[in-house]
Amino acid sequence: MLTPPFTTLMKHLAAGYASLGCPVKLAPLTFEFQVSNNLFEYSTTGGRFLLKVMAHPQALYGEQDVAERLEVVGQAVCELRRAGLPVEEIVRGDDGRFVHRYQGHLLRLYVFNSGRTYADPDQDNRRSACSLRRLHTEGLLCLSDATRKAMTGFEKAYPIRLTASELPTLHGFLKDQAGSRQGYAQILEQWDTVEWAVERTLSHRPVSPDRECLAHTDFHPRNALFSQDQDQATMIDLDNMIIDRRLPCLGFSILRFAFLQRERTLEALQESIAIFAEDEHRKPEFLDALHHAMIGIEIEKVLRILHRVRTTGHYTGFIDNICPLHLANIRFLSASVVCA
Repeated sequence: MLTPPFTTLMKHLAAGYASLGCPVKLAPLTFEFQVSNNLFEYSTTGGRFLLKVMAHPQALYGEQDVAERLEVVGQAVCELRRAGLPVEEIVRGDDGRFVHRYQGHLLRLYVFNSGRTYADPDQDNRRSACSLRRLHTEGLLCLSDATRKAMTGFEKAYPIRLTASELPTLHGFLKDQAGSRQGYAQILEQWDTVEWAVERTLSHRPVSPDRECLAHTDFHPRNALFSQDQDQATMIDLDNMIIDRRLPCLGFSILRFAFLQRERTLEALQESIAIFAEDEHRKPEFLDALHHAMIGIEIEKVLRILHRVRTTGHYTGFIDNICPLHLANIRFLSASVVCA
């Protein structure tokens, strides 16, 4: 746990990023929602930067050498930006690396982006859809052969193909913990929704083909920044970027941009699909595959959170997202005919 006044951390940054100038300030940034990294504003005589501090990398990703994985992703982000795609700007340390270790934490530095946050559900959704579309269609072509090869094999943390077999164990874990936190009891009350979504995800196979692309996997309104002089959103927080099928990434973003500032309604979902999927939203086979993907990404997140908390004890705050966000979306989708 990093605690104020962060003097030692500032010295570490000053030594590792001496080319950025003398340190002036290191201040933590706080949010009203759960985040996976601790974020700081780091100011030097050379500019303003965003410092991302990952406290429990192995627990977050479920693998040993997270630093090397994030190093590859950092290189990919650098190559995407160099090619003109609207992504955040990551900063190399003076040793040439993007990822640095500090007291068991992983550090990365980005140029501070002062663009405004998501505010206009109409215009901002269109700008965001444009950015995601470019990542999906141009992303792989922007990567060097070495970076693309290094990313091959990366997958989401705790994928459903591994966690689905743990349903009985996770159910037992929830029963054991139900008295300690209301969120656990609420999930138990909706366990039939969990089982339905797992069964549908693993048994139903849409016929619509899905192409491989560079997938953000976590592009939602809080990971989009906007500037007046740009017609695209700047995509941030690409930590979980992988080479994957397009529809899970697209479906995730459609849901998050549809419902962040609005109630879950059929009209809001249809509007978001039309913006992000363009002409494809008129094809029944595409809509069926998208519906399947959206249920799949939500239930995969539910199982990921539960598995991670049960096996590592970390990131427990995400438990409170399961019922009001993930399971609520699944219930809405199960009753919706928009994509079926």
